[in-house]
Amino acid sequence: MTAKELLDRYAAGERDLTGAYLTRADLSGANLTEADLFRADLTGAYLACADLTSADLTSANLAGANLAGADLTSANLAGANLFRADLTSANLTCAYLACADLTSADLTSANLAGANLFRADLTSANLTCAYLAGANLAGTVLDPVNKPNGNIEEFKRRGKYVYGYRTRAAGHIGEYQDGRNYNADYFSTCPETDCHPGLYVWPTVEQAKSYSGDPLIKVRIPAWAVHKTPTKWRCVEFYVMGGVK
Repeated sequence: MTAKELLDRYAAGERDLTGAYLTRADLSGANLTEADLFRADLTGAYLACADLTSADLTSANLAGANLAGADLTSANLAGANLFRADLTSANLTCAYLACADLTSADLTSANLAGANLFRADLTSANLTCAYLAGANLAGTVLDPVNKPNGNIEEFKRRGKYVYGYRTRAAGHIGEYQDGRNYNADYFSTCPETDCHPGLYVWPTVEQAKSYSGDPLIKVRIPAWAVHKTPTKWRCVEFYVMGGVK
């Protein structure tokens, strides 16, 4: 399918009297390798598992689009509008996403290895299990130069450390071990989401237990390393002191 055929099929979607789409053309699995979709209006398009390798989607409007499982390897998405787009398990390896709007996008398990996200807006995006190795995160809420907000009001403090609690189980490493230091591979300072990278903790045993019935550990955290989100806390690093009965 050529880019023109894609846009023709998309434009054929039924509209109501206000001009809003009632249905979307099914473009799942479409072969759009190297397609020229510069500034294309693909709002809400269904592109699940489509092949958009090296496609030019510069400044394209993909707000609300379903791109789950799509291959966007080396695609140019500079300035693209991906607000609330579904990019679950999408392959964005080496994609160019500079200044893209990824606000509230679902990037669960997306592969962003080597992607350029310079100044991309990741506010409230779901980055659960997203792979970020080698990605350029400068100017984003994941920029390594960003500092946690240091909100430790609810933690017990002793000297330069505060003490918190969390489950011993950790999805990416199995279990945290006593007597070891751990550092977050990536850390987000986004204030509006609990689905961003970091080491999540609770200030009290009671809060940790209310969140999960799994075995808990007590951790020691540098006070500067704590970042409060609306309902949780995450930190850059901690030391595991031991299990909690």
